[in-house]
Formats: sequence, structure tokens, C-alpha cells
Amino acid sequence: MTTAKATSHLAPGPQEPLYRALADALRKDIASAGSEPKRLPTGRELCEPHGVSLITVRKAMALLAAEGLITRTPKRGTFVVPPTKQTRRDLTGLAVAMNITAAPGDGSFMSLQMLGANDFLQRHNVHVVIKESPKTTESAQIFTNALARSGVAGFLCYSYNKACVRAMVQAALSAAFPIVVLSDREDELPVDYVTCDNHAGGLMAAEYLLSLGHRHIAFLAQKDHATQMERWEMLRQRVSQAGGEAALYEVWRSNDEMERFLAERSRFTAAFCGHDHGASRLIQQLAKRGLRVPDDFSVIGYDNSVDVCEHAAVPITTVAQPAREMGLRAAQLVYERMSGQIVAGPRRLQLAPELIVRASAAPPRELSVEHRDKGQTVKERRKQQ
Repeated sequence: MTTAKATSHLAPGPQEPLYRALADALRKDIASAGSEPKRLPTGRELCEPHGVSLITVRKAMALLAAEGLITRTPKRGTFVVPPTKQTRRDLTGLAVAMNITAAPGDGSFMSLQMLGANDFLQRHNVHVVIKESPKTTESAQIFTNALARSGVAGFLCYSYNKACVRAMVQAALSAAFPIVVLSDREDELPVDYVTCDNHAGGLMAAEYLLSLGHRHIAFLAQKDHATQMERWEMLRQRVSQAGGEAALYEVWRSNDEMERFLAERSRFTAAFCGHDHGASRLIQQLAKRGLRVPDDFSVIGYDNSVDVCEHAAVPITTVAQPAREMGLRAAQLVYERMSGQIVAGPRRLQLAPELIVRASAAPPRELSVEHRDKGQTVKERRKQQ
């Protein structure tokens, strides 16, 4: 006898993962638990009534654990954390500052991070205040000290300028002002941070392009953007290990570097861009020169800015950062600091990226003139390898 698979009765919003809808449903149950410890059903026991898979349940439970709403004890089970133990200070009505920047390509990515932070903080009646990011180290110190004096309870710190990040962190630590670095690593200072695993993202892009047969790959990025340089380092190492060529081009400061890359494009069969906006711009520039993506040249991006990737002239293959979850996790960490909870530290979270395959990358038809070997195509060369 075959048992019919349960159908989920959850109703996630547009583009909302099912595990988030399940987490919302479980939060309502948790809110009714009161101050007494309550043991939650096991993961398998939650699958059938909600009509979801065990993987979905585990993701939802991990989210609730990260928020400090539940605690999991080996061999005993999962328990609701009583509200009196979740926080030690009433933060109702206070605010967390989140700075934003005008760095190329950050628009929709920053929006998702802000939404993620707001997802967490609004459940605790804490507001998000948006501030423009400072541009120099001197202004970064002044900016952070002013925040600390303003009555804002915490700070989610973001900047594509590494020196500014460090200046803001140092100022916050000196003022005992709760701060979490978002989208960047700061390993030399005792500060919490939440970022994507950019080394893994760079390796993921390299492995995908190599699997398609590309051995000559350009990386188009911002050299002063620390996270992009982490991706470049892994791309360079992996392509070199495969016996290929990788080259770095700084294309965002002026049109000269883009023109230099386009003049040298025949050296390469693919480009990995530091963000999706750059990938979209490159596709446009190639089209102006009569080159088709991916027939003549492959392009992949980074971030998974859906408004760019899915509506570009050619839908863009990209490495997705879990932007909304990054914002949520960062908000949870700063909230714990703000509320006086005793936490170990510094806490450093690097969330896993994901490859999203669309139409902008494909196996190269043949190597460019500079890399032909007696007229052999890539397919013929791969057969010999």
C-alpha cells in the first residue's frame, strides 16, 4: 500500500523559502509556551503535520536556534528557551543602526540584508535605522562615536572599504558599543562578523568554469574590495592547479581598464565578475562588439541579484550569497550583545554560497587564436587529457 505524500499547508511569501515559513509557524507555537520549558517534537515528528521534508525542518530549527529561541541537547531533545533567559535587558523601542554604501552592485544585495536584519529585530520590537557609510577612516571614527552617543543600541557595520571597517570596529570596541561586521571578515580584532564564505564562492566558480572546459579565465573586480579579492585568490589558485591561466582586471574605476580587458579578451574564454551588475555590464559590452554570450564567451557573476540576473539580455549564472540570512544572523548576534547576554566571542559566521546555473556560461566552442594548438578545439584537447 502506498502512502500519499503530505502536502504542505504552509504559505510562504513570494520567493520565501519553505523553511522560513515553517520557522514562522513554529515561532507562533513558541510564543504560546510561556515561561515553562517546553520540549518540541523531533524533526521527523514535525514533517508530516506540516507536509515538509526533514531537510526543511532542520533548516527551520537551525534558524530558531540561531535566534536564541530554542536550544538543542544531545539525546534529550529540543527545548524552548524561556523568555526570561532569552534576554537580560528590555530593548523595546530601541534601534540598531545599519550603514549602507554606494559601492557598485550592492543595491539589491544590501536590500536583502536589511530585510533579513529587520525580520529578526522587528520580532523583538527593535527598529532598524539606515545610515550612509563613511568614506574615510577619520570620518568612520567620527561616525561610529556619534552613533554610540546617540542612544542607538547597536550597529551592523558594512563597508567595501577595509580600512573604514577596521576604523569603525576599533571605535565601537573602545566605546563598548555593540557591533557586528556584516559581509566582511575582521580576524585581527575581537569582533563578531557574519559573511559569506568567499573562498568557497571563488572555488565554486572556478570548479564550474573548469568543468565546462574553460582554462583561460579573467576575473573582473574591485581590487580594494576585500571579499572580492578572497574570491579571486581561490579562482587563481584553482585555475593554476588545473594548468590554466587566470588574470585580474580592475574595471570599475574607469572605462580604461574595461577597454584594456576587451582588447585582450581573445586570451580568455570566460570571465568571472565580482558582482552581477558587473556581469550584466560585461555582457552589454561584448554584445556591442558583436560577441554572443555564451556562444562566443562565457560570463558568470556573484551575489544572485535576481533583478539583474533574470532580466539581463542573457540570464546570468552566478554564485548566490544568502544575503537575507546573513542580515538576520548579524541582527541576532548584535541583539545578544545589546541585551547583555553572556556570549562567547568573538563569533565568526561564514555562510555557504550556492551556484545558480542560468544561461550565460557554456563549454567554449574553441580556444582563441593565442591558445590554439595546431587548430585543436577545446573538445579535442579535452579528449586527449
